[in-house]
Amino acid sequence: MQVKKKMPKMVTILAVLLLISLPVRSDDWRYIVEPGDNLWILTERYLPDLSYVKKLQFYNSLSNPYLIPPGSIVRIPLDWLASKLSTAVVVSVQGKTFAHHAVQSKNNLLSGGEQIGIDDKIITGEQSSAVLQFKDGSRVLLHDNTEIQLQRIEHYPDSDLLETELVLKRGQIETEVPVKAHGQSLFKIVTPSASTAVRGTFLRTGADITNENKEQMRVEVLRGHVSVSGSKSEKTITKGYGIVIAKGDPPGEIIQLLPAPEFTTSPELIDRLSTVLAWVNIGGGDSYRVQVFDDSDEPRLVWYTVSDINRISVPDLPDGRYTMKVRGIDHQGLEGKDATHHYTLDARPEPPLPASPDEGARVENNGLILRWSANKQASGYHLQLSDQKNFAKTLVDETITSVEYINKQQLIPNSYYWRIATQTTDEEGPFSDVQMFTIIPPAPKTFEPQGDNEHLIFRWQKGAPGFLYQMQLAKDEAFTDVVLDKQLTEPRLELDRPTNDRHYLRMRLVADNGFKGNWSTVQFVDPPANEPWYLLMLLPLLLLLLLI
Repeated sequence: MQVKKKMPKMVTILAVLLLISLPVRSDDWRYIVEPGDNLWILTERYLPDLSYVKKLQFYNSLSNPYLIPPGSIVRIPLDWLASKLSTAVVVSVQGKTFAHHAVQSKNNLLSGGEQIGIDDKIITGEQSSAVLQFKDGSRVLLHDNTEIQLQRIEHYPDSDLLETELVLKRGQIETEVPVKAHGQSLFKIVTPSASTAVRGTFLRTGADITNENKEQMRVEVLRGHVSVSGSKSEKTITKGYGIVIAKGDPPGEIIQLLPAPEFTTSPELIDRLSTVLAWVNIGGGDSYRVQVFDDSDEPRLVWYTVSDINRISVPDLPDGRYTMKVRGIDHQGLEGKDATHHYTLDARPEPPLPASPDEGARVENNGLILRWSANKQASGYHLQLSDQKNFAKTLVDETITSVEYINKQQLIPNSYYWRIATQTTDEEGPFSDVQMFTIIPPAPKTFEPQGDNEHLIFRWQKGAPGFLYQMQLAKDEAFTDVVLDKQLTEPRLELDRPTNDRHYLRMRLVADNGFKGNWSTVQFVDPPANEPWYLLMLLPLLLLLLLI
């Protein structure tokens, strides 16, 4: 009986001794239990031998190693798992990006596909970027002017876990650690100011120097949550929040990230490099970061800028599919949530520049010549001319090998539209902006007026059928004081001769659809010549002379 009384004490002592023998470490693999799992199955699957069943039971304070509720967490110390040194692979590179391998003394220019191991560094240049991928699917995007070093990278083959420690010396990175079904890999980011512990999340991290020459770390969490440590203090940052930590200071206030801007102009097809993309200003934003990624199998950050205004001209990139991301930046430098726009750039070969006639010009049919600039890549030019702005029907639709088109058609007075595209041996580019001009009736030829001191008869050249004739008579050459404005059906007008002052005359053709031609040359008519009045004053003198 005494033995039975002592058994519980003995079990307690053994348990304590077993716990003392366990490794003291905060880095555990947190396995998410599925239906049918128990400690025997987990030990057999992941640990060296079945002796770890009891250790695992005590480590997790489980009363029954066979009954574990699905969805609960079983913590397994990483030291119990067999690990191997691992590497990351450079999946994409943009611009000038270098690797400094620990076993070499020089920087090597990266092109993609290279393996990066422990103590290796990656350095990106101006307008350059790179993407690293790890065995667990984690990815790190390095912005330009960024330097990182892989401090630790261990793979646990049996569990498909990865333990990674990355040192961000300067610059900015975006890190995505995927969510795993049976628990999360541990991804740690260290900067000179603070560090983060990441499990199954998406975050942005920056390391830079303030205006007061003090190192700081910025953390922005877009998915999951992140533990941030600095100056013997720790905070947990959740989705949609960020924090700024200065070196030597504890983590500061947790700040809500700025919302994603809303695009106001965002065409899906862009055929002009002059196209402007715009978005709504967001409160609290000092500026905006704009990123453009290509649509390759491994998307690359191919262009970026920071804009003080809420619009930007589409970047001059090769034709293709792109994704643009825009986010606000607050006064502390924290960057907010992304607005995303997918678009296709199809702007090449670029269209010629229309040269003449000028936009909105009024020209006569017999003087119509369309001209445009030359493109060195062109084998020809696709010209379209229409009297409809949407080009539903065309009057001219042909390839021209020169840089001008001389009109030989009889175009009635009307508004017309034309556009021109560059053709090469391989493809045709987008059309130029639509240009408009107006065909007007020709200015009529006038003849010298005829008549006598009381009447005047004006005649001019007869126009084409359907034309009217507008005649104006004015007291001044600028026609600001018009005394007669009349439309006629025949090229003839009879008027009373003005009795005082000089008068001016002009005429133009008016088409039946209302289009008016240019005015004719201005002519003038004078009043009839009167007898000299001074001769009347001499009449008495003449009579006196006759009487003498």
